[in-house]
Amino acid sequence: MTAPMKHPRRNRPKKGDPLTSPSSSRHDIACDHALSPFNKLALEMEMMWGIDRLPELVSPDTASRYGYAIADLNAAYAGQDTAAVVACSNNCIKGMGIMDAEARAAGAQPATGEFWEYEIEGDMGKEPFRFAVMRDDQEWQTAHAKRPDLRMFTMREVANALQQYCNVFAIGECKDAFPGAQITKITPKPRRVSEAGDDFEF
Repeated sequence: MTAPMKHPRRNRPKKGDPLTSPSSSRHDIACDHALSPFNKLALEMEMMWGIDRLPELVSPDTASRYGYAIADLNAAYAGQDTAAVVACSNNCIKGMGIMDAEARAAGAQPATGEFWEYEIEGDMGKEPFRFAVMRDDQEWQTAHAKRPDLRMFTMREVANALQQYCNVFAIGECKDAFPGAQITKITPKPRRVSEAGDDFEF
């Protein structure tokens, strides 16, 4: 019926909606609604602690018990067992409360949603390019809630992009040749495969 549940299924079609899920059975609809309280709390925990971060902040025993609880919920949902889905959802909700309390007792700090915002001017007649860089994607929910207007990137995504640009445009060599200089614009020249030569402005 669905992929294994790890965290809430975002933007999923509602089983009770006859337009998006016309073939849903009574069991499908009942199971889907039984998950709503679990999904709501799981989203709140993601906002509080970061995506998939809470199990990392508790003991291995607590984390494994929650893993078993999620596995049981997956099995109950796949089997269209409404009563089991209700019981398993309640158990997962209880488990999230236990993990939250344990993480706080251990001194763990909730997600801050910290990011670095930047803007560069757009080309002639175009809007400026605004973006933000986060440390990792675990705090995406929190950061996005603060600034839904910004396009969010992680440090790893920035590193991957820079690596590709360095390979294509020889940015690394330019930085080595001109220590302290900043590349402000890259203007690729139309060229054949056998030609080289991209202009760099500092």
